[in-house]
Amino acid sequence: FEPRLLRYTMRFLPEQVAREVVQDTFLKLWQIDASFTEDRVAQWLYTVCRNRALDILKQEKRMVPAGAHLDDLVSAFDPAAGLEARERHELVVSFLRLLSEKEREIVRLKFQDGLKYSQIAAITGLSPSHVGVIIHNAVLHLRQKIAARAKAAGKEAL
Repeated sequence: FEPRLLRYTMRFLPEQVAREVVQDTFLKLWQIDASFTEDRVAQWLYTVCRNRALDILKQEKRMVPAGAHLDDLVSAFDPAAGLEARERHELVVSFLRLLSEKEREIVRLKFQDGLKYSQIAAITGLSPSHVGVIIHNAVLHLRQKIAARAKAAGKEAL
């Protein structure tokens, strides 16, 4: 879970702080009774990471944009592909910014981290059905924006 938690936490915090949050999360996991998290380790880890990251944000009032380090990694291997990937990434990120903060978090937990509705619900404090409605509406909204952009550019949707 460490790489996934780090990637998730880095959406909120700079890398070094995110690493500390993830490390603290695993220390907390080590200290609690194993039966407490037996069948829900992923949601427990994400919840603890999220809560700690939000606490730090409240204290420091700063955020790192999602994917800030992706551009450097892609362009290091293939500059042309890096440019195309950056443009596609910027387009998707610009559309994601149109969503509310809650919608963005839920969409990322589902599609980037591969969590189930029930896990997302446990992390965010929403019901699984509400998570499903938010994901459905967000994806529909994003598809409409991408299709409109593609039509305006005379291209097919991504």
